[in-house]
Amino acid sequence: MSDLPPESVLLYAARQRAGLSQLAASTRAGVSERTWAIYEAGGREGPRFRQPRRMLPTTLAKLARAVGVTPAQLRSAGRQDAATAYEQIWPADRRDIPQVLSDIVDAWPRLDDAARSQLVVQLEPARDWVAARLDMARKMPRQYDLFTA
Repeated sequence: MSDLPPESVLLYAARQRAGLSQLAASTRAGVSERTWAIYEAGGREGPRFRQPRRMLPTTLAKLARAVGVTPAQLRSAGRQDAATAYEQIWPADRRDIPQVLSDIVDAWPRLDDAARSQLVVQLEPARDWVAARLDMARKMPRQYDLFTA
């Protein structure tokens, strides 16, 4: 993997740390498994394309987010453009909401009643924000990413 661009190495390492297959990671990112594989291979698409193609910043940002890569890590890999795209798509104050909600859903069955009650109280301030996003997503399901606006 030494001949791969740093961002490809970063995606691969993050996916491995997350314990995800390319299919699972691509599903999280909202891209095809083929797209994921091409980006992880440094933009090479099979033996015909020996020279890597420059990866699109917005797509790289989506892939990075899916496996927990931060904008700072993208910058250190030399992809300022993808880090900027990441920050524009997911502002810092809302960046971790999908992961937090996923963690809550995963943990919910293991929580006792007291822990569930405490969690509901802690989530109360976010209720209106989440309700507004859910309402928009119901009205325009294909056009609206629940956590970007």
